[in-house]
Amino acid sequence: MTQPHPDDLTASAQATIEAQRIARERAVGQAQRRAGRRRARRAGGRDMVISLGVLLVPIVLIVWFFQRVPDRPQVQAIDPTASASAAQRQASFPLLLATGLPSGWVPVKATWTPRGGDLLGHGTAEGDTWIVGYQAPDGVYLSVAQQAGNLPTFVADMTGNADPDGSSRVGGQTWQRYVDSSGSNRYLVRVTSRDTTIVGGAEPYGALEAFLTSLTTAH
Repeated sequence: MTQPHPDDLTASAQATIEAQRIARERAVGQAQRRAGRRRARRAGGRDMVISLGVLLVPIVLIVWFFQRVPDRPQVQAIDPTASASAAQRQASFPLLLATGLPSGWVPVKATWTPRGGDLLGHGTAEGDTWIVGYQAPDGVYLSVAQQAGNLPTFVADMTGNADPDGSSRVGGQTWQRYVDSSGSNRYLVRVTSRDTTIVGGAEPYGALEAFLTSLTTAH
């Protein structure tokens, strides 16, 4: 039998070694690529979660801001009837009170100020003055202010020098409309030879007209 030449064995061994080296390098390369893909997937997933978090946080804050219900300060409800009855004995004009208001309305103020007294931010009373106030269910304050006589200074003081803005017809009576410089506060004013009545608040004229229909004379 012919024996392989030593050089042939060396060449064959070298080829085997080279093949094994190439196989190892290929295997290592494949393992590294698989590991890289796994890291990329993990990094991609992590980046996606972070990106979603960055996007969702402001959205959640915006939704919370617009859906939150601000706490309204608690108001002390009063019974204006007793105050109106006591004041009526001194008044030269019939005092008005709101009756039959829907649930949620709260009477919060009832004051009688004789002529010359302090109207608490509205100057000095140039005539006997009755003021009764109510908080609506939406938190808006509506007031009824009456003063003996028909002095124009009363309207200017109570409305903050609001401007005339047309008229309303309620219950067969004509009321003059006034609106302040901000356009948010509106007033309905009726002047007679006996007294001046002002109904006002941060409501549309239609709401003030509806409120007027609830006013009755105190007894």
